[in-house]
Amino acid sequence: MKKIGFKTGLMALAVFAFAACSSNNEVGNLTFKKFTNEENIYLMGDKNAPHAEFSLNMEYPVKGEPSIHHWVQEQISDFVLGTSYGPLEPQAAVDKCAETYKNAYLSDVESLYKEELAEVGDASKVGVWYNYYQHKESTVDFYAKSLLVIESTFSHFTGGAHGIHLVNYLNLDLTNLNKVRIQDIFNANYEANLVSLIKDQFKKDLKVESLEDVGFWEDSIQPTENMKLSATGITFLYNVYEIAPYAMGAQEVTLTYAQLSDLLNKENPIIKELLNI
Repeated sequence: MKKIGFKTGLMALAVFAFAACSSNNEVGNLTFKKFTNEENIYLMGDKNAPHAEFSLNMEYPVKGEPSIHHWVQEQISDFVLGTSYGPLEPQAAVDKCAETYKNAYLSDVESLYKEELAEVGDASKVGVWYNYYQHKESTVDFYAKSLLVIESTFSHFTGGAHGIHLVNYLNLDLTNLNKVRIQDIFNANYEANLVSLIKDQFKKDLKVESLEDVGFWEDSIQPTENMKLSATGITFLYNVYEIAPYAMGAQEVTLTYAQLSDLLNKENPIIKELLNI
């Protein structure tokens, strides 16, 4: 049997101790689990008829400090599903959202489909616009110390020219049980300077001199609450139609804390943690 030397043993113990400390570094010591509901909803209950695809995948905390993990559950439901879902337990919230979508879809189009089917007489000739979809998902994007960042994605189609895909972020301060707002993490009168940094970074990323020349609506670029904080910087995400045409898709830009240093509110507890000050 191979023996472990004294120094090697000490190193192993040190690594183990570090890992043990690191695993408990997050406030609340939260453990997350996925809750799902997926269904194809057929008009008139006919599997040959048009239908709506529905999927909902939500990541919720299920273990950890009770006061924190229940608060986070409510914040995630409020943010992704709506305020009426906040008080519900995770699976109940997911199932209620699925049932609400199903009822709305059938209420909106089933009677119209029946009328058109009666007129045409052939289901294969009925418009494909009756085929809808909705997909929602929430995941943990970042979790360290007091900061928890939730990413929410939402895709849906309701018979128009094209579907819509959105990405939104929720930043939570787990020590103070607050949402992290843009006005809290920057000094007063930050807006103009932040816009300049965002535009300059877009130009650098895209290797262009003019954002308007490549399709951006430059005057629409303003500070956005749709941001995600990380260990190294802040990403600002603009969904379709916010600063550019649909064909260009969502646009995001990341600024490092070094770039933002003069604008950051260094008295904010989350910023102090991220900057180690």
